[in-house]
Amino acid sequence: PLRHHAAFRGNHILQKFLGNGAFGEVHKGLKQGTAEAVALKFYHHGLS
Repeated sequence: PLRHHAAFRGNHILQKFLGNGAFGEVHKGLKQGTAEAVALKFYHHGLS
């Protein structure tokens, strides 16, 4: 719970700096990038 709260605070700070529009794009990109990284990891594990 504590780590999640820290991440939430970080997001809130980013949001203040970037504004809602830019923040939304960055957040989407981060989530997508994370999903891709996870998918790649599983893909490579599946191959080896």
